[in-house]
Amino acid sequence: MNRKKLFLFYISLFSFTLVYSQTNGTDTLPVYLKAIAVKLMKPHVNMNYSYVTDEIRNQAPDLKVKIPQLKDTVKYINNLKGDFSDWKNFVEIAKIYRRYSMEQNAYPYFVNTYNLIASEIKKDSLNPEYYLDMAQLYLDAGNQEYAQAYLNMTYQMNPEDTLVLKLLPMYLATSGDIQKAEKVNNVFLKKKPNDVEPYVNILTIEIFKVLYDSTMMNNMESITAQKLFDLSKIKAASDKYKDKAFTVLYHVGQLFALYVKYSSIDDISNGEIKLSETDKTQLKQLKKFFTKAVSNSTYKNKHILYKSLGFICLLQNDLDGSIKYFKEMMSFYPKDELSNDYDILFAVHYFLKKDTAEAINTLKEKIDLNRNLVLNNSEDYIRLGNSYLQSSKFVDAQKAYQNALSINSKAIDAYLGLSVLEMLNMNFQESNKYMNLAYDIDKNYYLTYTMFGVLTLMADDYRQAKSALEQALKLKPDDKIINELYQIVR
Repeated sequence: MNRKKLFLFYISLFSFTLVYSQTNGTDTLPVYLKAIAVKLMKPHVNMNYSYVTDEIRNQAPDLKVKIPQLKDTVKYINNLKGDFSDWKNFVEIAKIYRRYSMEQNAYPYFVNTYNLIASEIKKDSLNPEYYLDMAQLYLDAGNQEYAQAYLNMTYQMNPEDTLVLKLLPMYLATSGDIQKAEKVNNVFLKKKPNDVEPYVNILTIEIFKVLYDSTMMNNMESITAQKLFDLSKIKAASDKYKDKAFTVLYHVGQLFALYVKYSSIDDISNGEIKLSETDKTQLKQLKKFFTKAVSNSTYKNKHILYKSLGFICLLQNDLDGSIKYFKEMMSFYPKDELSNDYDILFAVHYFLKKDTAEAINTLKEKIDLNRNLVLNNSEDYIRLGNSYLQSSKFVDAQKAYQNALSINSKAIDAYLGLSVLEMLNMNFQESNKYMNLAYDIDKNYYLTYTMFGVLTLMADDYRQAKSALEQALKLKPDDKIINELYQIVR
């Protein structure tokens, strides 16, 4: 979730003409600043041990993938009836256009959907179904903040609605409202006591309960992983019900506790993980469980099992073993839902094994697969460009950034990547041009200010550099690189 801070500033950082001094490229400061600019564009990826309910259920997923075609929009248009029911057809049309990166075509259909639902709310403002429809619209449109707001409204009117009980606890937990998340989920638990879904919510709530507890997070080394989460309700369900999904969820919860503990103690990418003897023993028991579950025909949903074995190997510093299991898990999930799996593989190669070439190959495989599935994502090309940039493959980096912009003309980091490439060649005017484009898209992005600070330092304009870096620090005060740069201009 984006957390943006508003602030005031009194100069226009990007609407001026600089008289650049062409500093000798061999000077210490320019060499340092070029290295910093590249470092700031280092690829990022989340390597989380994650799960969704469909991974936990004891049901093998349907691996068939149906790719929607642009011509399918005609079918939905022909289904229009000229009444409120049209909103679902409008959404399906919008989703198809968005999948084909045709945002301008998609937008009117999302607007039509909003207008239909809003008109019903205006006529009957006490009907919770319309607020639920609006929540579903924003979920489909990708606006999580508004989706949560409408789920909250629906809950106030109908606290028994199943979809609200299913989704709202997750949103509340991620936003830090743990008490309300538990309250809502307890209603869900009473309504569906033998369904695994509310128990999945319990684990999610427990995770965020820890993450929002600064005292616990600061004393993680002194806490055993077994005491990190309260898994008693999940364990009771595992003992009570025959459904193996509860047993798998209970063991997933234990492994998650270990992963949260050690990823918070150490930067996993900086050397070996040192487990306590107690945690080593627990990890061996978990590995035994998941290994047996993989070979057992009674549990049909193998994806989470292989994923768990991969993360167990990570905690045991067995990187080759983790890669083997992560590759295996990808055979048990639909191809159009493998983005997170590829990201995990990329992270292991890039950050843990320090094998940039193999990381790039993994990312290219992901891009090729998604291209065939019409799931092009500008973020993948940005990560590819950033990876090439770190490897000094500047032509490949430029092409990747341009590909990102062909998918999404508002991909800020792609503009910043192009800006860095120009900066490395001391083409300050061109660098500033791309930075302006990034700034126009989002005037509150810390990295744009940081990069402008680097650029103006290279141009010997310390006044502008200081102003830019001060704005960057307001947005990201704990960033080490920004603070390091700011020491130069203080």
